[in-house]
Amino acid sequence: MKWILKGRRSAAIPMSQALGISPITAQLLLSRHINTGRKAAEFFAPTLDGFGNIDTLPEVTRAYEIISESIKNNEKITIYGDYDADGVMSSVILIKALRGLGAEVSCYIPDRFGQGYGLSLGAVKEIYDSGTKLIICCDNGISAIEECRYIKSLGMKLIILDHHSPHEKNGVQILPEADGLIDMKIESVTYPFKEFCAAGLCYRFVHGFYESLGKEIKNEAELFIFAAIGTVCDMVSLTGENRIIAHMGLRLINSRKNTNPGLREIISAQGLDGKQITDRTLGFMIGPFINAAGRLAKAADYIDIFLSEDKEKICSLVQKLKELNDLRKAYTEEAYNRIIKAIGENQPDKVIVWYDKEIHESVAGLAAGRLKETFSRPAIVFAHGNEYAKGSGRSVESYDMFSAINSCRELFVRYGGHKMAVGITIRPENIEALRKRLNDECPLSEKELEETLYIDAEVGFSQIDMKLIDEIDMMKPFGTDNVQPLFATKEVYIKRIRFVGKNRDILQFVFFDGQTEMRGVGFGIFEKFKSLIIKEFGALSWEELYSERQGLQFFVDIVYRAEKNVFNGNESIQLRLTDLRMH
Repeated sequence: MKWILKGRRSAAIPMSQALGISPITAQLLLSRHINTGRKAAEFFAPTLDGFGNIDTLPEVTRAYEIISESIKNNEKITIYGDYDADGVMSSVILIKALRGLGAEVSCYIPDRFGQGYGLSLGAVKEIYDSGTKLIICCDNGISAIEECRYIKSLGMKLIILDHHSPHEKNGVQILPEADGLIDMKIESVTYPFKEFCAAGLCYRFVHGFYESLGKEIKNEAELFIFAAIGTVCDMVSLTGENRIIAHMGLRLINSRKNTNPGLREIISAQGLDGKQITDRTLGFMIGPFINAAGRLAKAADYIDIFLSEDKEKICSLVQKLKELNDLRKAYTEEAYNRIIKAIGENQPDKVIVWYDKEIHESVAGLAAGRLKETFSRPAIVFAHGNEYAKGSGRSVESYDMFSAINSCRELFVRYGGHKMAVGITIRPENIEALRKRLNDECPLSEKELEETLYIDAEVGFSQIDMKLIDEIDMMKPFGTDNVQPLFATKEVYIKRIRFVGKNRDILQFVFFDGQTEMRGVGFGIFEKFKSLIIKEFGALSWEELYSERQGLQFFVDIVYRAEKNVFNGNESIQLRLTDLRMH
C-alpha cells in the first residue's frame, strides 16, 4: 500500500487566520478547491440557495407539460423504477409527489431474477395492457433503445429521468426515443452539475414541477430525506448540489422531521433509535437494508414500506426485510470466501472477471466490491441467471469501467452503468473473451493498481484537539469526492495494545508520539498487524503479544482518521487506524 502525502498549501495560514479555523482545516479546504470565505461558508453550511434552476432545460419543461396534461386528462401514469436503494427512493419520490397532485399513479419495479435491470419488452407490454398512457422511468431508461422504441410504437408517452451514461458508438452517444429525456450525462445538456443520482434528480424535478404550478409539496422534508438516502447510497459525488441534498437530508432526519413511518420503522429495526444518523449509517446500514428486497425477493413487494400509512403492514414488511437482509449478509460472505479460496495464493488479473455458478446472483455486486477492496483492482463477478450469466462490476478510481466494457459491447446481451459500477448480462461462453479483452486493453500497470492512501497532513498528536475534530465534523457528510481526511504521524510508540471483540480481531492502542498520548482503534487491520509483528519479531513474540502475556517495545508510522468518541456521555478523541508500518 502506497502512502502519498498531499502538498502543503501556502495559503493555509492566512486562510486559517481570516476564518478563525485550524491551519489543518484550512489546508483540507484548500485541497478541495475551497479558497475563499464565501466558498467555505457554503461548504460548511449548505443551503437551498446553492441549487441551480433545472427549469432552464427544455427537456424538463417539456416533461412538466406532459405530466400536467396526463393529470388533467385522468390518464394512468406508471413509474418504472429499479430495485436498488436509489431506484426505490426515486420511485417513491415520484409517486408521492404525483399523487399529491391527484394523479393516478402505479409503480413497476422489475424482478432482478426474472427480468433484470431496466426496461424489458415483456414489462412494457404488461404496463400497456394495464391501461397506462404515460411511463416515467427513473434510474433507468437511457440505454433501453429497443424498449423505448416499442413504448412509442404502442402509443404511450415516455419520460426518462436517469443518471447513467448513454451508450456510445464510434464516440457518438446513442439516445433513446422519448417525449422527455432528462439525464445530465447527455453531452448536449448544459446544466452545470452532472453528478445527480436518480433520487436527487427526481427530487429536483418534482420540486421544480410544483413550483411551475405555484404549489407546495406536502411533507417535502420527507422527499428530501429520500433524495439524501439515494445520494449517499448510490455513492455519487458528494459535491455541489449533491452535498446540499445529503447534508440537509441528514439534518432533517436527525431533527425529528422524518415523518415517514416506514423509514422510522427501518431505523428502529436497525437498532438506531435515538442515535445520530450519519453518512455511514445510510451507506452501510439503511441502504443495504433497503437493497435486500431487490436482491433476494421483489422490491415491488416492499415499496409500500415507504408509501403505506398502515402501521401493522409496515411492521410486517420491515420484519420480513430484516430477515432478507440477514440472509444477504450470509450469501455475500459465502460468495466472497468461495472466490478468495479459489484464487488462493495466485496473483489475480489486473481486471478480475469471475464466473461462479454457485454464487447467488443477488450478491454478485457485493462480492465484486469486496474483491475490489481486497486486491485494489477492478472486479466483475458473474453468477448464473435463468438463461444468461448476470454480473456486476465495481471499479477503482483510476479505471473507467463503463468505457472499458462499452468497447466490448458486442459480447453482451445487455449492459449499463457508469465509471465506478456496471451491470452486464452475457452468454456464459463469452465471459472468457471478456476477461481477456479487458485485461489486454487495461492501460493500468500493477504499480498504478496498488492501493494508494492520499494523506491530507502529517501531524503531531498535540495538533489534534477537539476544535479540529469539530471542524472536521462540519465537513460531513463524507463520501465520493469528499472523503474523510486522513492524517499520518511517524515514529509513534505503542504503549499499550489490547485485542477485543468477539473474535479478538479489533485492536485497541495507546500511542505516544514523544509529547502526547492518544487512543486508537483498528478495524480490519488485524492480519496486517499480525504479519508485521511476525516478520519483525517472530511467531513466538506474536503469540506472547496476542495472549497479552508480554508486550513488545517498538515504533510505528500510522495513517488514521481523527474522530470524536462518545461513551457514557463523555467525549474524547479517537484515532481510527487505516494503515500502519514499522518505523
